[in-house]
Amino acid sequence: MDEELLKIMSEWNFWGEKEPNVGVERDCYRRRILKLLENVKVVAVSGIRRAGKSFIARQVVKKLIVEKGVKPEDTLIIRLDDERLVNPNYELLLKVYDLYLTYVKKGKGLTFLVIDEAQEVEGWERFVRGLEERDEARIIVTGSSAKLLS
Repeated sequence: MDEELLKIMSEWNFWGEKEPNVGVERDCYRRRILKLLENVKVVAVSGIRRAGKSFIARQVVKKLIVEKGVKPEDTLIIRLDDERLVNPNYELLLKVYDLYLTYVKKGKGLTFLVIDEAQEVEGWERFVRGLEERDEARIIVTGSSAKLLS
């Protein structure tokens, strides 16, 4: 199961074999998020369904790698809406992060993490808070307005 999950994770991330699709560049939003990440640990990107939140988050990660010198291995995108994740839950979040730390992350240092469609997992807030309190990551959380804000 770990190998299958790592394969799925590699499809979501820039450290995988194929670069993720970043969609149409939205420079205004991307710059704004990058600026926020200089001063805060967690940025929430919410909005209506199918508006491009996931693509914008991926654009931020790509910009961090290409222009800011962040190593691809220091980034992690978790797509909780992937149909291959049956009933995603808090334990899955922990498992994905543990697999990333064990098999992908090289050395110490900050991780730039995207939790895409966070509302799909009950308790995602606890996971984010734990990372935020340990100062392990800068986190972008995406989700639809209605579900994420409730």
